Amino acid sequence: MENTEPFLSRFIKAFLANEKQEGQVNENYEILLKIICHRFEKISTKNKNQRKLYILDQLEKILIDEEFRKEIGDVELPDFDESLTANNIQTPAFHLKEIDLVNFRGFQANNNGEGRKINFHDKATLFFSPNGGGKTSLCEALEWCLTGDSFERKERKADSTGQYFQNDNLPAPSFAKTKLSLTVEDVKVPDVIYDRCFIEKNRITKFAKLSIQPRRDFQEALGELFGFSEIVDFINEFGQDITPTEREKSGKENWQIWLDWSKEKIKQERSIKEAIEQEKACLEEVNKLIGIKSVDEKLEEIENQGKTLKSKYDSLDLDFSMEFKALEFIEKVKVFLRKIKQWEEHEKYITENAKLLDFENLYQSAASIFKKGYAVEQCPLCDTPFLQKRGLFRRSGVVTDPRKKAERELKRLSQLSKIKSEIIKIELELGGVDFRNLKTEWENIQHNLKSDNWKEIAKDQEKPILPVISFSELESYRDKSMLDFVKECKNKLNADYSNLPNVEIAVSEYRKKREELIKRKPELNSEIETLREEYKKLSEKSNSLTAKQQITKANEEKLGKIINESENAEIIKAYLETYPIYFESINKYLSAIITAESEGLDSHVTGFYRALNLYDHDGEKIAKVKFPKSREEKFRIYYEKDSTKTCDALNLLSEGHLKTLGLSALLARAMKYKMPVLIFDDA
Repeated sequence: MENTEPFLSRFIKAFLANEKQEGQVNENYEILLKIICHRFEKISTKNKNQRKLYILDQLEKILIDEEFRKEIGDVELPDFDESLTANNIQTPAFHLKEIDLVNFRGFQANNNGEGRKINFHDKATLFFSPNGGGKTSLCEALEWCLTGDSFERKERKADSTGQYFQNDNLPAPSFAKTKLSLTVEDVKVPDVIYDRCFIEKNRITKFAKLSIQPRRDFQEALGELFGFSEIVDFINEFGQDITPTEREKSGKENWQIWLDWSKEKIKQERSIKEAIEQEKACLEEVNKLIGIKSVDEKLEEIENQGKTLKSKYDSLDLDFSMEFKALEFIEKVKVFLRKIKQWEEHEKYITENAKLLDFENLYQSAASIFKKGYAVEQCPLCDTPFLQKRGLFRRSGVVTDPRKKAERELKRLSQLSKIKSEIIKIELELGGVDFRNLKTEWENIQHNLKSDNWKEIAKDQEKPILPVISFSELESYRDKSMLDFVKECKNKLNADYSNLPNVEIAVSEYRKKREELIKRKPELNSEIETLREEYKKLSEKSNSLTAKQQITKANEEKLGKIINESENAEIIKAYLETYPIYFESINKYLSAIITAESEGLDSHVTGFYRALNLYDHDGEKIAKVKFPKSREEKFRIYYEKDSTKTCDALNLLSEGHLKTLGLSALLARAMKYKMPVLIFDDA
């Protein structure tokens, strides 16, 4: 029957079935075997340390995970099946007919995608070629077709058969299209029993090397030769004991508790005592800091004090006042009003005196004087002749001397011009710097009287009532006409400023107090820092106390868990004590399998060995080889020259003799099981 199941998996199944059949499985041992059976696929892929920890994790789950416990309880160990070991199965007789190699290792497919066909002779076919010629690739292809895998691939621990067997240069078609044809069609291949057909140099060399190394026993050496190396490695990597090391235990609380139950209990009780003492000391320190208040109340108190001080400290950088002098402002207003009055007087004077002037007549007459050729014989102001002749008498024709009149008018005009210049100057002062200064100082005064500012400046003192003056509104009148501007300024600025000195006094006192406070700024800062340190210290001590209380609580909970876990501690110890039983049993089983493989080989091995060493000198010639019948026996050889002289073959023979001994053993085993073909790889 075709069987491609991995040899290691088959071996474990056979071992588990054998343990079940023996019927010497107690409850704890059965659980261990069921875990190995149920999780073997994962166990087999892990390295030595991972494998041990994985088994321990599974045992832990048994105790803490009810679902998993039920899952393992439902596992059935395999029943005994003789075909799993294949110890006594006789293979059918057949010859190799041909092999079609398709991109297998060193062989590439032809250009048309077809493989390289190799025909075999009925009795023997010899292949020879230089290194790299494909001899090993051909042997591996035959091994893969007959057994489903190759010894070399497993030795190299290549993860994927596809990655290992596929020709590197051609990813397609697949190596799996390689096909072996046999002379008997109904033979089912691959099957691991055909591993006995292969006589490989690598196995023989490894056998010889292992045999001469210290601490190697017969089981390991012969196991390597007969193809049990994977099983030997698997068992050795488990080790005889899976009890966690101190380092492994430190990573898992359950293992610390279960494996050192009483020690952990004493240790935990001591930890609780220490934690309570530390908690008590910390509590005393906290109580000194908080007095009769609670921690939260004290922290809140410190925080509020700090906020108050910080507010004072920050306020020192904020000046809510605008400095001004009340009397100076009032005087400026008076000066401004006097200028307004002066402007009004000048304006009135100009208006009244302008009515007395006949400018049009004056200028028309004066203009006529300067006409070319004009005789000045009459008054330029009223066209009256200067002189009139009547008879012998000469009389004046003008009542008023025009020159005197012109002189008077010119004086009047000069005065008006002067007044006009004065008005222009006053207007510039009223609408310029003087007005802007008044506006700026009034804004400063109003700044102090804003609700929030006055509250900071004068605290609960009642705010003085000052006249409502809008300088912006006054500016708008100035843009319309000077007359309106003057009128409005006169009305608005002529107000009651009697309360203004009170504002000045409040501002002055505020600024004086502020200067005194600013001197205290370093002191305030120091107080703030002191409160910060006090808050920090109390917070740290409070947090430390909370942490210590939590540690005490956690330690008490852990002690409770330790006490509750006493039953599990006994169970896990029982599980761990069953592991050496498992280790001993699986080694015994492997020894039995290997011993069975070598049973009845003595005479055949002796014959092959003698034939391969014909030219040994008399002292080296042997009478017989004797395979051990148990794990404790040695692999003995008896010498021809002195039959009483025996030795342990693995310790005494040279490496060359060990190689011929290995070759003899493989040939003898193939004969024993009547292998239909023998395939030599550089043997």
